[in-house]
Amino acid sequence: MTDQSEWVSLGEAAKLLGVHPTTVRNWADQGDLPFRRTPGRHRRFQRSALEDWAARHKITEKAPGSSRNAQVVVEYALGHTRFSVGEGDMRTQGWYEKLSPDAIESLRHIGRKTLELLLRHLEDAVPEDKEFEGAYELGEEYAELLKGEGLTLPQTIRGFVYFDDFLIESVIQMMAPNMSSSPSEWSDLLRQINAWTNEVLIAMTTHYQAL
Repeated sequence: MTDQSEWVSLGEAAKLLGVHPTTVRNWADQGDLPFRRTPGRHRRFQRSALEDWAARHKITEKAPGSSRNAQVVVEYALGHTRFSVGEGDMRTQGWYEKLSPDAIESLRHIGRKTLELLLRHLEDAVPEDKEFEGAYELGEEYAELLKGEGLTLPQTIRGFVYFDDFLIESVIQMMAPNMSSSPSEWSDLLRQINAWTNEVLIAMTTHYQAL
């Protein structure tokens, strides 16, 4: 019988292969890496299979910093002055002009919460069957806050897209000085970000209409 310790988590598999967990997830979904699931729906990979796969694909060492791409992007977004609500060209946006000071402060907190939950998602820190729960809850928070401020649904969507565009811009701006990671890895990261923020947007639109 195979020793259970031979089976490792998605995060451990990523460390063994020297790539980000999103990349391992994509390889597994495409059928390139064999895996099994626990009763809690977590992926588990056999260590020997990973080593064989790495040898066949000539992966001999970890890409410097590749496992930190997601964290770096989020930290960049948090630290960038344009992320501070009320600064930059945000003041010129029609939807922003309708917000009260209390709503602006609430958006600061929700925006930071969005980035923190997104980072947990990218680092595979939640069970797969619950990975979008935070996105759904955030969408409802955005909807209730912005509808309560009198924004129309199109204005609410424009406000979220403004934030989403900034997040994607952060990924792009981080790519140039961090190209020790492969373009495909950055593409995987961008795709995972889009998938998660799309769930927030869908939940926000659905809840707004239900209010």
